[in-house]
Amino acid sequence: GGGGGGGAAGDRAAAESAPLPRTAAEWLRAIGLQQYEAAARSHGILRIELAAALTDADCERLKVAPRDRTRLLSSAALLAKRLEARGKRVPRSGAGDTSGGYAAVYEELSAAEEMEELGDDAGALAGAATARSGGGGGGDGGDGSRR
Repeated sequence: GGGGGGGAAGDRAAAESAPLPRTAAEWLRAIGLQQYEAAARSHGILRIELAAALTDADCERLKVAPRDRTRLLSSAALLAKRLEARGKRVPRSGAGDTSGGYAAVYEELSAAEEMEELGDDAGALAGAATARSGGGGGGDGGDGSRR
């Protein structure tokens, strides 16, 4: 007997203490709605802060099935609370709104975060570009051209 316990309150507490996903795609996979990853990406919803700001209007744009909207929007609301509790800014006007909050989130991103979002290949390319542009100093004092 016994064992089950907890219920919705226990699940909610566990969700609130769980590590935050780093990207909108990770979050969609975590809530079992990975089928919307490509749509979110094509609408510029890459950052976790933007996923937390999703609205019903965004669901329309992303073509989220009615049966998935409740889970998506309630999970986004919980995600917003978790992000704000950790000092992250969540735009208020919806993820797909390019005025106001959406633009502000992107303006605050550092180049390092953007490269991290793009993945390891982009970071390797950026490192190679920095090395080629003389970012490391030293060299032979020439003009950099080799024939």
